[in-house]
Amino acid sequence: MFNTQEVRYSNVNALIRLTVAPGQEKFVAHNAATIAQAAYEPASKLIALYDGDKVVGLMSILNMTLDGPSITDDEPRDGAYIWRLMVDEAHQGRGIGAAALQAAAAWTLAQGLHKLYVSTVPGEGSPRPFYEANGFIATGDVVDGEDMLLRML
Repeated sequence: MFNTQEVRYSNVNALIRLTVAPGQEKFVAHNAATIAQAAYEPASKLIALYDGDKVVGLMSILNMTLDGPSITDDEPRDGAYIWRLMVDEAHQGRGIGAAALQAAAAWTLAQGLHKLYVSTVPGEGSPRPFYEANGFIATGDVVDGEDMLLRML
């Protein structure tokens, strides 16, 4: 059963050991980088993804209405942004990613926001079709070489 927990000392090592499937490395940063960068990004919320009591992924969301070092002027400032979402290769295809998107939507609404953004690196194997299948629509904007998508909540 899917659930989320805070990232904390007791689960950080398990999160760092997770890996994406071969070929997916160019689409999402390693969890160690995400955890380190989020420590210095005040707009970030780190969320550990669980299947029962087993850690299976990591998500970082930014409240784009706040200021932070990773938020640039060319990015939308009127919603939340899924900065990183990864599901361990052994747990992909089981609905964890879709459940994480629902958790991201709930968090976004709890912040009083109604727009949820994500960007994807173009190329074969890109997660863009996954996001589109979960209600995201391309905005036509490209930020840092990544295609921006939006889901209205």
